[in-house]
Amino acid sequence: MAETFTKRYSHDSTEGHLQFTFYCDICHREYTAPAVEMPGKESLFQSWMWQKAYKAAFYEAQEDAMEHFNRCVKCKRWVCDEDFSPDFGLCVECDRGKGE
Repeated sequence: MAETFTKRYSHDSTEGHLQFTFYCDICHREYTAPAVEMPGKESLFQSWMWQKAYKAAFYEAQEDAMEHFNRCVKCKRWVCDEDFSPDFGLCVECDRGKGE
């Protein structure tokens, strides 16, 4: 499994296309990156090409998804806009506890 910036992600491979979905570390709201076309993997060489294409598609999807999440400066989690307090750069959970 590839290393991801969010705690959770999933992928869906259908009809020669691959698509990744990334989830908010707090509420699990999702963002699905655009699908990319994938090569077939019938032979050993094609399987290797598919693995290489998978990695490239994953990193491209991750770069795209990062624009739809925010990183908390305190706990370092990646969260959606609804779970982020931009005034202090904190997720809502860290923002609630900042007075403690």
